[in-house]
Amino acid sequence: MSFPSVPSVEEVRKWSPKDVITFLEAKKEELFLDDKHIKVIEDQEVAGRAFLELTADKLMRIGLTLGPAESIGKLIRDIKSEREGKNYDCVHL
Repeated sequence: MSFPSVPSVEEVRKWSPKDVITFLEAKKEELFLDDKHIKVIEDQEVAGRAFLELTADKLMRIGLTLGPAESIGKLIRDIKSEREGKNYDCVHL
């Protein structure tokens, strides 16, 4: 499975836990993640819908250290903001 740099929310919602792990493995170098960081999420069996609800705080509660938690949290925020940018292109006065 190949991933765009920022997948759509709709795409991520359909992901299995395995897809989430594959995505994180593809982003490993960019996010400075180690296998141990990805393993924490794999152990939690996080599918796409749950992945979109993760925050740095939640990631730290399940055992990630601050750096990886913030990196993954930012990635999730980027995915969500990409959706907002596509859906809200109108100007509100």
